[in-house]
Amino acid sequence: MPKTLPAQLPFFAATALLALLTWSVQDHAFFWDTLGQASRRAHWYYDQQFRQLYLPPGLDAGHPPLFNIYLAACWTVFGKTLAVSHWAVFPWLVGIYWQLTQLLRYFFPQQMNWQWAGLGLFLIDPVLLGQSTLVAPDLVLVFAFLLGSRSILRQQRGWLFPALLLLLGVSLRGMFIAAGLFLWDAWFHYLYKNKAWRQLRWWLPYLGAFSLLALFWWGHLEATGWVIRTPNPAWSGHRKIADIPLMLRNTAVLGWRALDYGRIGLWALLPGGMWVYRKQRLPIPINLKLAIGGVVAPILALAPVLIATTNPTSHRYLLPAFLWLTLSALLWMQQNPGIWRGWLVAASMILVSGNGWVYPRQIAQAWDCTPAHLPYYTLRNSAIDWLSRQGIPFDSVGTQFPNIGPREIIDLNGEASGFAPADLTQQRYILYSNVMNDFSDAELAELTHSWNVAFRAKKGLVECVVYAR
Repeated sequence: MPKTLPAQLPFFAATALLALLTWSVQDHAFFWDTLGQASRRAHWYYDQQFRQLYLPPGLDAGHPPLFNIYLAACWTVFGKTLAVSHWAVFPWLVGIYWQLTQLLRYFFPQQMNWQWAGLGLFLIDPVLLGQSTLVAPDLVLVFAFLLGSRSILRQQRGWLFPALLLLLGVSLRGMFIAAGLFLWDAWFHYLYKNKAWRQLRWWLPYLGAFSLLALFWWGHLEATGWVIRTPNPAWSGHRKIADIPLMLRNTAVLGWRALDYGRIGLWALLPGGMWVYRKQRLPIPINLKLAIGGVVAPILALAPVLIATTNPTSHRYLLPAFLWLTLSALLWMQQNPGIWRGWLVAASMILVSGNGWVYPRQIAQAWDCTPAHLPYYTLRNSAIDWLSRQGIPFDSVGTQFPNIGPREIIDLNGEASGFAPADLTQQRYILYSNVMNDFSDAELAELTHSWNVAFRAKKGLVECVVYAR
């Protein structure tokens, strides 16, 4: 016990911080894509008491509904509140950091200084931190990918099948992440010259999990007449094949997402490390090769769909690769002890700064992938209070995503009223925040120059404004 407890201290510290984080955001409304991917669909299962598996056309984007059913079950047992919703993702957060601390112990055995350094980098990661404040199904995907990665490293393949089930059961993107896990599994066995891939038992977890997914799709096809390529115009526009100019733009955006929010400091370590090894003619350690494979494999699996389709790319899509990037950077610094402290401090400072990167309001950014959005909830509540005091009906106020629709879906407060989509030619009031990407540049210019500011509140890097005609 005396030896075990200190070894688990990073995990216990992370759990305490995660509990504090969850407590601090437990009253926050649903935000960004969690409105559709979590709240709306969970409401449907909750309201119809799980009598049907397949969602109605207005909610069905083709994603397997495991997370929605899980959230609705939590509401059924504990009550439908924002606090219950946030604490429902807490076990997945704890699971993520359990896997991360165990991976740090695997790559840095008996080296507590490196384990603490790695934990610090994970805790300040803007994308992981931003997602950790939300009721986000992507947290389940990250946990499942890490669980699968660790099961491969430890050769405990009994855990690989449930990891794949979670990946395939939460979203369509999980299918590509599962393919990335397959590629990394093959890379692991290639590096260790292990011929197990020739045996059926090596393939069984993948065959079993994808067979269950095929069964779900067969039932979905029977119930709805389609799979993946949804006829719903709300999502069908994201499932088309991109033309060449858009593919080039998607490639540039993918590169931007990979470097954004301070991650450029970690990426800079890899080519620098490769140059050192090549200059000194040193072999690249197998652990570093493994970790780099963990970066490359999910990106390889995701890149074709992110580049060749019209689906927009978010930072959170690359989160599994980002976590392995951190491990790769740590392993490189460990192999170069003469300069690791300087690199670690520099990379950490750049990554910390990424938590506050906010672009001009004419440039759309993924606000759900940074904790910089956190002041929004208080500011939104202040704007709602002001509108209520003025006696202005919410449905007469125009706004944009993620603030459109019944407040019950956003706030779980039982209120059917909500804000309407912005129409500057018809509405007298417009509620704007810089976390809203859907106002066009022309609309922003018109609001700034031709409308009056009736209410304004700003906190940190976020503002909420009620414009009056």
